[in-house]
Amino acid sequence: MASQGLTAVGAITLLVGGVGIANIMIASVNERTAEIGLRRAVGATQREIMLQFILEAVLLSLIGGTAALGVVHGLTVVITDTFNLPYKFDSKIAVLAVGSALLVGVGASLLPAVRASQIDPVKALRS
Repeated sequence: MASQGLTAVGAITLLVGGVGIANIMIASVNERTAEIGLRRAVGATQREIMLQFILEAVLLSLIGGTAALGVVHGLTVVITDTFNLPYKFDSKIAVLAVGSALLVGVGASLLPAVRASQIDPVKALRS
């Protein structure tokens, strides 16, 4: 029962993280419209613009997932030491957690990245 509860909490956390990353990426695209237009006018391809925003989301997800893993591990160590409980760090679960964060981050950034790559350079430079 506790395992199912923790799985539900983890799924909700990934969903909230994905929404947060999507919001950050949408705001980033809106704020940087002129920069995107300038890069397109200078010769950047749609693919390069899209990859730029996806890479930013990957970095955000990687930093966030690693920070969360470190905080959770640190708190778990403190609690298990305080109450003399058994604890063993499982690297497979850590890789799964960070991989899930990366997958959610890339998925959440796809739509804003595609929109950024489709911005018309002339209209973007006028804004």
